[in-house]
Amino acid sequence: MATQGTVRSESTEAYVPMTEDVVHIQGYLHKRTKDMRWQKRWFETNGCFLTYYKSRKMTKLLAALNLPQVGRPCSGSESESQAS
Repeated sequence: MATQGTVRSESTEAYVPMTEDVVHIQGYLHKRTKDMRWQKRWFETNGCFLTYYKSRKMTKLLAALNLPQVGRPCSGSESESQAS
């Protein structure tokens, strides 16, 4: 689901302000835990940060990734070949 507008105005966490030319993407994804289980989490991005919460209704930020610092995403096959 892609929408435009302000990100989580009720959150007390720091955010880069949204502008009208930035598409806000949000939705549920599954992330793998350290013990290899899958957890359903609510993810959002404003183009600069990828953030996630326990659910859509929660306001407590669990993590935020600064996307320009992380680099470009790669497919699963690329990461497997780099590990060899």
